Amino acid sequence: MSLIPQVVAFLAERLKLDLHERKITIRPAWQGVDFLGFVVFPHHTVIRSRTRKRMLRRLTASEQLYENGAITTKLYLASLQSYRGILTHCRARRLLRYIDATFGCDAVTLSNSVDQAVEYGTVQKEFQ
Repeated sequence: MSLIPQVVAFLAERLKLDLHERKITIRPAWQGVDFLGFVVFPHHTVIRSRTRKRMLRRLTASEQLYENGAITTKLYLASLQSYRGILTHCRARRLLRYIDATFGCDAVTLSNSVDQAVEYGTVQKEFQ
């Protein structure tokens, strides 16, 4: 017994939505659902590996721009905080620790606003 006709009927009648015929898959919940850069499981959410790789690549590029003086400290810290904020929505403790160690942010810097971090120079990593 396929669930697809029942789901299609419900969406059409109740929500006035339709589904693309070739983009429908019914899978077990334990396999997770790929959604907006995350894989959502019944009891937890993880970041998609492709998203993680892109994030680290962009953070490395941002760090290089900062070291070369192409972007300001304020913009660099805003970028770090943005990625850290994204990671609060999933299980990513090890990735957060890696980002903190590699890209020079710490709890003191990130608990302050970006303006305070720039004003007081609380960036902890020394760039060479």
